[in-house]
Amino acid sequence: MNIICKSSIEITDDEWMEITDSFNANFPKGLNWQNFKKYFLNSYLGYAFHSLVLNNEGKIVGHTAFIPKKYRWNGVEILMAQSGSTFIDKEYRTDLLLYRKLYDALKKFVAEKGVQFILIVPNKAAYTYTERILKCKNIFALDYYIIPSTGIYSRWGRFLGMVLWPLKAIQAIVFSLILEVLHLWLRFKKIDNPANQRISLIRNEEFEKLRYYNERDYRIIQSGKLKYVLNTKIEKGIRTAYLMHFEFDGDSGFRAFKKTLKHLQLSTDAPELVMLIGNYEWMLGGIFKLPAKYQPQRFPLMIDSMGLSFDQVEFLLDRKNWKFSLENFDVR
Repeated sequence: MNIICKSSIEITDDEWMEITDSFNANFPKGLNWQNFKKYFLNSYLGYAFHSLVLNNEGKIVGHTAFIPKKYRWNGVEILMAQSGSTFIDKEYRTDLLLYRKLYDALKKFVAEKGVQFILIVPNKAAYTYTERILKCKNIFALDYYIIPSTGIYSRWGRFLGMVLWPLKAIQAIVFSLILEVLHLWLRFKKIDNPANQRISLIRNEEFEKLRYYNERDYRIIQSGKLKYVLNTKIEKGIRTAYLMHFEFDGDSGFRAFKKTLKHLQLSTDAPELVMLIGNYEWMLGGIFKLPAKYQPQRFPLMIDSMGLSFDQVEFLLDRKNWKFSLENFDVR
């Protein structure tokens, strides 16, 4: 067994095909190698970092990747890496420390490239391993927020939808009033703090172009100073719009959220349900939050301090300091 580390641009097309075939064998997602490769190339540096396990015949039987992402906190830029796309072929999982060796090799590799911290969002099966073997710390679990929308009226057909249009308009007006009251309450409670005071991704036009390159999956909607990004899917028969990002005049607080929902409610192709997944407690308090027992899957955000004592980076362990959502890492 041999472990090698490479950047995305150092991996050959034949290796990409082999990695993708093995990934699909472990997780039946039907990915093609060109799109899989592009996913890693569309990162902050133009490439990601990879660790590969080769068996004695030279076949790739394991893989993990760290995707570099630039964050900012209180004006300080921090280079982090998001761990993901990990697999080890079934016949090699008897070596319980193989993933640890794969991870540690890549961790050493990226430390030399200036990466300061590693973020991981493990599934339920990998959580204990990530905590006890990889020694990562849990920060918080991503929450689910659900908001019903006016698209429900189109469920009964175009004609009936037109008949029920006044109800749709009334719902939008009532919902708008509710949002205004909530905004006042949140401001009074001082929950709606500025997003720029949190550990958040550095966004610009280039980031947006790379992050949402696949227009089949994402829609960027702009109306004046309002901009938001949707990923719409049918979830158990319900047309659900996952809200990936929203901003109004450069701000991504409750005011932008409020204007986004108003715009969606009155659009001709309004979804039936709007969903956010992430850490929005700083902006929404407990409003719209789906109780943990009803959440389909828990997504804990964990961090590797890259050898530093967690006492030295205590600010990273406070969920109030974070702005993290599906835009950072789509874990669905």
